[in-house]
Amino acid sequence: MNRKYFLSSLIPASLLLNSLNSKAAVVVSSFIEEPKRIKIPPYLSPGDTIGITCPAGYITQAEIEPSVIQMKSWGFNVAIGKTVGARDFTFGGTESGAFS
Repeated sequence: MNRKYFLSSLIPASLLLNSLNSKAAVVVSSFIEEPKRIKIPPYLSPGDTIGITCPAGYITQAEIEPSVIQMKSWGFNVAIGKTVGARDFTFGGTESGAFS
């Protein structure tokens, strides 16, 4: 194939594809829904309960104690799950009944 004719044939093809894409964009835009607004929950306030559990990795009660003391000094209640201090191979216990 002659390179001169090949390159000149690409210009009309690209214009055709461009016009098809703009028509397709109109059709697609009619199906796009408005973005949903993100609902931001209220901030934590003193008296709220913060739960600590660790099913993904092993951690001891002594290792979380400084964090628990700090959160209590801020006025939060702290619930410590059963998986803190529990070990299931390299994991921090099983996930069933973490707080029950």
